[in-house]
Amino acid sequence: MDPGRTGANTVTVTLTDASDRPVDVPELRLSLTEKVKQIGPLRATLERQSIGRWQATGFQLPMGGDWQLSLTVRTSDIDQVTEIESVKIN
Repeated sequence: MDPGRTGANTVTVTLTDASDRPVDVPELRLSLTEKVKQIGPLRATLERQSIGRWQATGFQLPMGGDWQLSLTVRTSDIDQVTEIESVKIN
């Protein structure tokens, strides 16, 4: 996430396999939630840039805080996995 502060941000997601080669998936979903301030989930529209690379530009975050980033990767019609990480926004 760049610049990682309030206002417009660019989120770039790179997906690789165990050999560090880029992989494609049918769908990625990304959202951010600020639980303490009860904001969100705010969803970012990720667009495929190339094999294994997705990006959302101009993604707006209204305020700083400790945000929870949730990334759901759909790998087939019936399989998906969700990863959750904390992100500090200034």
